[in-house]
Amino acid sequence: MKKYTLLMIIGGLFLIIGVIIFSNKKKETVYYVEEDSMKEEEIVSLITEKVKTIIEVYENQGNTFKINKDQDESSEYLEVLNYNDVIDKLYTEEGKKELEKIKFNNKLFVNKDEETTYILKALPENNLYSNCSISVSNATYNKGIVKGVVSLTKNVLGNNEVLTYYVYEKNIELIKKDDKWLIKTFIYSNV
Repeated sequence: MKKYTLLMIIGGLFLIIGVIIFSNKKKETVYYVEEDSMKEEEIVSLITEKVKTIIEVYENQGNTFKINKDQDESSEYLEVLNYNDVIDKLYTEEGKKELEKIKFNNKLFVNKDEETTYILKALPENNLYSNCSISVSNATYNKGIVKGVVSLTKNVLGNNEVLTYYVYEKNIELIKKDDKWLIKTFIYSNV
């Protein structure tokens, strides 16, 4: 009986030692990796939607902004009542500064006077993209930054009945901030 008791004590000790060794080995460092990637078609779709939105900002101001109806019709500019509300949802601070420097035929698109903001009423024909086809190449994503080259393609029927095919290529960069994609750079002007 002493023999069995001794074997049970030794077996119990081995069991305890095994449990201690196993539990120490089982403790592993677990790394949590936040998925930070986008498929190319997601990037292209995101860029295309942002470009369509920007075309609305530049070309269909009345659909995007609240325009002061009580202003001189002969003016080249429209007084905008909600400029910051609209632009802050679309652009980073750097993008907003870039937007406010863009000129069309040596006229600023955005013109500010003390508390009032004005935008150019009409753009030159070579900067109208609402009827263009949009394609995106070199689309990349890296840690909350999307970049690509946007091609805006349009056909123009000239005075001599000649159809001319134009392709304008523009770089775009988007930054993700607070679950929103904002434009850091997109130069709209061709002149």
